[in-house]
Amino acid sequence: MTVKGPNAPVGPIANAFVMVSDPAFPKQVLYAGQTNSQGFFNISGVAPGTYRVDFSTPGFLKGILSSFSLADNQTVQLNAQLVPSLTGTEVHKNNVKDETSYTIHNPNNFIVQFTWTLPNHHATGTGVAYPGDTIIETNQWPHSENISLFVDDSKVQKETTTVVAPPWCSRRI
Repeated sequence: MTVKGPNAPVGPIANAFVMVSDPAFPKQVLYAGQTNSQGFFNISGVAPGTYRVDFSTPGFLKGILSSFSLADNQTVQLNAQLVPSLTGTEVHKNNVKDETSYTIHNPNNFIVQFTWTLPNHHATGTGVAYPGDTIIETNQWPHSENISLFVDDSKVQKETTTVVAPPWCSRRI
């Protein structure tokens, strides 16, 4: 499992959760594993069938392989690339006409290039999010709207982002 995105470090993602479920019941985890320091994982004893595979770790959007078929006695290698997540909040000022900037939060320890849009203003731009908080200037006022953030054409800003360890499952590896 590796990082996806412009200028993102090409490298493994350690300790990511890998959860295998029935596509009809994605919250019922049947098999689970976790990536090692090289980003590899191994889940054995998976019965033949069709599955959904979720990959997740803090600071990234969840990766989902929605329908994966496994034949009897088959060994398969799955590769996943996760997209870094970002959040953006408006910088409030006393005069609404001065509200033209946003704080972009990057929870990762590497720089992330992104594209932003303000749909109501039909405005767009690009930026670089350094680890922690970065202020960007949009020169669009008044805001009164949420900024949309994209990395590699994936919308990366979520209202809430929560990554949890896999729930109890019938077979944990």
